[in-house]
Amino acid sequence: MCAVFIIMYLLCGNSTAIVNGFLTAFRKYMKRSFYRYVG
Repeated sequence: MCAVFIIMYLLCGNSTAIVNGFLTAFRKYMKRSFYRYVG
């Protein structure tokens, strides 16, 4: 997953909006999978 983040960062340059959107989507995905695993 880190490789995908690095590739996106390199492609987008310093586009913080896209990076922030990717981070929030990644956090939502992690939280959803975590809740599915626990509950």
